[in-house]
Amino acid sequence: MPTATPVQVLSGDELAHRRQGGLGETLAGLPGVHLDNFGGGASRPVIRGQTVPRIEILSDGANLFDVSSVSPDHAITTDPLLLDGIEVLRGPAAARYGGNAMNGAINLIDSKVPKTLPEGGFSGATEVRFGTGDEEKRWLAG
Repeated sequence: MPTATPVQVLSGDELAHRRQGGLGETLAGLPGVHLDNFGGGASRPVIRGQTVPRIEILSDGANLFDVSSVSPDHAITTDPLLLDGIEVLRGPAAARYGGNAMNGAINLIDSKVPKTLPEGGFSGATEVRFGTGDEEKRWLAG
């Protein structure tokens, strides 16, 4: 069982197995994290009982400014299938992101801005899902 450390990083196989349709569903069940659901696709993470504006949602360390920060019935504009990793920061670890992050921050790590030159000049990944009821099958290639 995972422990509640100040910074928890989801990446690789762990992230691939937790991925859901929204950010709230993907992170639900982590220690100190649950989701606040406003209907289809509009779930948001809750850290230690606090949600936006008391936690900050970041994209590669920069504030994610979207309509979800103003109104809780809008989804956070990210697709968990396109993320390379998710950092969940709690307490003092999140304080460096400002006053809105005093109760926590979620940093979405993606490849929108390349950090290294890919081997062979290009990179990519594929995920195929099949679902009928509870017997969903998943194939990953990347």
